[in-house]
Amino acid sequence: MVSNTENKSWDDVTYLVDGIGARGSGTSEEAQAAEYVRSVLDGLNIAYEEQPFRSAASAWRPFAVMLGLAVFATLLAPLFSPASSLLAAFLLALSLWLTIRESLLQDTILRRLLPQVDSRSVIGRLLPEGEAQQQIVLVAHLDTHRTPYFHRSRKRQHWFGFIIITAEAGTIINILLYLALAGSGQMWLWYASLPFALLHLLMALVCAAVERTPFSPGANDNAAAVGTALQVARELREQPLAHTDLWILFSGCEEVGAYGMREFLIEYSPALHGAQFIDLEMVGQGIPGVVIKEGMFRRINYDPWLIEEACAAAESVWQPAFRKEAHAYGESVVTQRAGYPSVTLNTVLAETGKTAVWHRMDDDLDAISPQTIENVVSWVLALLRGLDETAGARDHTQQANGRSAINQR
Repeated sequence: MVSNTENKSWDDVTYLVDGIGARGSGTSEEAQAAEYVRSVLDGLNIAYEEQPFRSAASAWRPFAVMLGLAVFATLLAPLFSPASSLLAAFLLALSLWLTIRESLLQDTILRRLLPQVDSRSVIGRLLPEGEAQQQIVLVAHLDTHRTPYFHRSRKRQHWFGFIIITAEAGTIINILLYLALAGSGQMWLWYASLPFALLHLLMALVCAAVERTPFSPGANDNAAAVGTALQVARELREQPLAHTDLWILFSGCEEVGAYGMREFLIEYSPALHGAQFIDLEMVGQGIPGVVIKEGMFRRINYDPWLIEEACAAAESVWQPAFRKEAHAYGESVVTQRAGYPSVTLNTVLAETGKTAVWHRMDDDLDAISPQTIENVVSWVLALLRGLDETAGARDHTQQANGRSAINQR
């Protein structure tokens, strides 16, 4: 439970949402959020470091370019067949490969060619009272996302997901059609590819249009998590853990591809000895939710030990947790894939099992609850203290020793 330390988590959230406002990746407002976190840690006499890095400016621009490449391939295919048809098939395959890698948060040439921005993460560190037997990294990202039209309702999100799957299936079909065109020269094969090419064009325009939408105020996603992590820092500054070296990572540029986390692993992996990661994502409204697997093209299963510990902690101080699968990505995707035991904590609406609001303009203070955030603080503290009591009870050997994270750069 929360101690007698004054709970200022709602003050933190209010300042981030109303005092600073929308905190787009790599913007001055995201920098202000990092400065606010730094000042809080400094005021608590908690050791911290700042990690500047370069990041992609947009999560949507790479997909717009890749879809545009697919449209270009369609225009090229019939020009001087069969060579142009083979080249079109190659370009479509390249577009599909780049799309998959980008969806898996892996490196592509577009990450170097497209515009970048400056960002930074803030890393606090709380050493234990006794000998450190384990490391835990508590994560909360600072930035907010844009507000696509299709995020305004669950129904629109489902339709958009269906269209994405159809467009990618169309890419594969068009590759086969252009290979057949190269071999036969029959133009009806090219005409058969046009419906999917039109879908690629539509999706490219949609992705480009997202860049013209404003950034979300980001109360639930992710000011509530930042406020929770800061309050956990206050509590554990007064009542430290016994055997856990706790890092608190306030990461930048999560919304454009988890760049803050990727850069953190690249720089700090030599100092992370089998660390466990607990990611706080959208914890502002509802009941406790534990993400058991997550990802877009390929789902990542999160650590069973941490899942069970998180569920037990939720039930001990709040209520049983809802176990959920997420279809997008979070920073735990990066850490679990790099060999670090990881779990993501959410809150969900009891009646639907879904997250309240995210990537929308109504993700403001009215969309979240001070009581929920207090409950999440108690939950995270219970989880950390429970893991602290069992420090050394499991093998935390880092499987990849950070090499997987470095290879994703």
